[in-house]
Amino acid sequence: MKKWSYIIACVTTIIGGTFIYLSKDFPQKAGNAPGPGLWPGLLGAVLIGLSLILVISTLTTKKTSMMENMVLLTVPIKRVYKLMGITIAFTVILYFFGFVIATLLFIPAVMYLLEVRSLKYMVTTSLLVTTFIYVVFVLILNIPLPKPIFFR
Repeated sequence: MKKWSYIIACVTTIIGGTFIYLSKDFPQKAGNAPGPGLWPGLLGAVLIGLSLILVISTLTTKKTSMMENMVLLTVPIKRVYKLMGITIAFTVILYFFGFVIATLLFIPAVMYLLEVRSLKYMVTTSLLVTTFIYVVFVLILNIPLPKPIFFR
């Protein structure tokens, strides 16, 4: 397990460094607001910090606790795999059909995966969350949400 912790820390450090490198040319400040380069750079720094914490905790953890076998086909892990699939499907649907339709499908799918079976609750939650996000971003902040491919 220690070997995998070090590999994950290295990959995370590379990803964090890539975020910092790719955002270096963007302005950090735009007027009185954070610029487009601030958040990716900050995320990269956080990823590097977390990988450092992983390395330190791996070095200081006793070897016996790191040698536990991890079973990758348990019911909770399978649920994580399904959630990853739903999230990938969300991004594909988001690209082709836009934010509103993708979100109206994504929220009930995740709720069903989390064993919420009330259709009324799933539809109500999906409509309220999607409407809230739309109002905040489009109407209040004037930030456009992804549109369907046939409206671009």
